[in-house]
Amino acid sequence: GKTSIEKLQKLAHEKGYSLYQAIERYNEDELASIINKKAASILKSLIVTIHELQNETAKSLYNFVSFFEE
Repeated sequence: GKTSIEKLQKLAHEKGYSLYQAIERYNEDELASIINKKAASILKSLIVTIHELQNETAKSLYNFVSFFEE
């Protein structure tokens, strides 16, 4: 929610990170100490998905497209 994003933006600003970098660099437990556990879990899952998509794109465009067809 809005409060979670504001807390993460504050953390990111204090550390000199982008919001994405802050979510990526902190582990789920660290994030859960700042925002609620469910939001931390969802955000870390999003980062994992982004990394998977980046890896598939690096392999080939065909693999990237087939990733969405599964």
